[in-house]
Amino acid sequence: MKKWFCLILLLSSPTCYAVFDWPVEEGSRQRVSQDYGTYGDAKPGFHTGIDIGSGGVDCHPETGASEKIKIKAISEEEVVVKIVKLGESDKGFGNSIITQHDGPIFIQYSHLDSIDSDILAGKKTILKQGDVIGEMGGSGSGILCKFPVHLHLEVKKFDSLLPPGYTGEPAYTPNTPSIYGYRDPVQYFHNLDVTFKTAIVKATKTEELRVGPGKEYPVIPTQFHNALTEIKEGQHYIAINKTNDGWYQVSIPTMLRSGSEMGVQDGWAHLLNITPSTQGQAFVWNVGENGDRIGLSVREFPVTGNTLAHVWDTQEISFSQWDDGWAQIDLPATEESSAQKAWVSGDYLFNRCHRFDSRHRPDGYGVPYNLFSTEQELTLNAYCGTDEHYAHVTGGNPRLQYIYNSGYEWVDNGWRQIDFKCKGKLINSLWCSGHASAQLSSKTEFYVAYICNWSTQEGKWKCGCQDTECATPYWQLQGVKR
Repeated sequence: MKKWFCLILLLSSPTCYAVFDWPVEEGSRQRVSQDYGTYGDAKPGFHTGIDIGSGGVDCHPETGASEKIKIKAISEEEVVVKIVKLGESDKGFGNSIITQHDGPIFIQYSHLDSIDSDILAGKKTILKQGDVIGEMGGSGSGILCKFPVHLHLEVKKFDSLLPPGYTGEPAYTPNTPSIYGYRDPVQYFHNLDVTFKTAIVKATKTEELRVGPGKEYPVIPTQFHNALTEIKEGQHYIAINKTNDGWYQVSIPTMLRSGSEMGVQDGWAHLLNITPSTQGQAFVWNVGENGDRIGLSVREFPVTGNTLAHVWDTQEISFSQWDDGWAQIDLPATEESSAQKAWVSGDYLFNRCHRFDSRHRPDGYGVPYNLFSTEQELTLNAYCGTDEHYAHVTGGNPRLQYIYNSGYEWVDNGWRQIDFKCKGKLINSLWCSGHASAQLSSKTEFYVAYICNWSTQEGKWKCGCQDTECATPYWQLQGVKR
């Protein structure tokens, strides 16, 4: 049955969309065995769709699933654009169908036991909501019963099994699937507020982040939307969609289950009386906890653009427009470059991977923290991603603290020079005021930097300090976890 939701706007035509039907026939034993965007149990990465299990149906190598559970088209009209038969080229998805729905949205049904004969023969190329497309199975990698019997359902913006150019694990992405062109299928089973626009939101209290809006799945009243993590009070996040009953689809930075790597978690939270930021509004980007500093790559253009800079937690930024989950920001001019437009999303957050904090005083080196503040916060930080590591040197008052624009990293049993990029002004072609960062080798074990602090009480510079006297200047050392 078609379920339509329309909004009549004054002096305009109605804005409508059709709510998707559940893909598995009612009355069958079924349960969502893995949600969209959840971190894999067996495979590291975020799940690109939802898995709907059969509730214990067996799969036999010769005959397939012991119970033939029909899989139905979920949208009000779909055009068949690709049929993938079980074989070496199925990339682990087995018997699959990819259909196109309403413009750039594509739907993938995978691991099918069989595909409808009329679809296979090319007699049925346009599907209506509820049309049978095949039967639930466990096919994959050329094997009829490769997996337990289930349906893997994806909604995405490309018509291939994997994102164009993607060579990673099928059905899993290293970071949130939305930045690779996937969409949360759950959103299409609910009435959304079509007037809501993507926004940056600040949480006014701690809220649960769940795998879907509301408490239950559409046709599985005994299964609830599990909690994924928490949105912390005061934390910023990106709100993508909103249901009519106050559930927001959001993306937040989070620590992966390994505890040593940052990622982005998509989910749903029930938030009332929020005040989304407006385009062009400047605010302090706050994503960390307990003083953590988290870096977010700023790219030349979305997805594959070169990294131009980094936005750091507590840094003020201004968003100018949105494009498919990516936000365009205004990069301010520096001594090295002019002002320019660039793009950020929820990708490439870096975890802290430094070894030393205010408890450490490396022998023969200056300390990696601020000796002249009561908090003794870190000034030499290290952030590690999958393929890139960065050093970030945090300055205080740019008029009272300068960072030398060159340092060294310890790689393969030797020191190698690194050049810092200034986040503020470059003084006398040698000193950075404010913050500075540099890319490190993935093999870096240590790096050193040199910071000078102006003492207003003593009227002199104190540089490379190992203690508050700073009688002897040292290179200041930070270790990088490997």
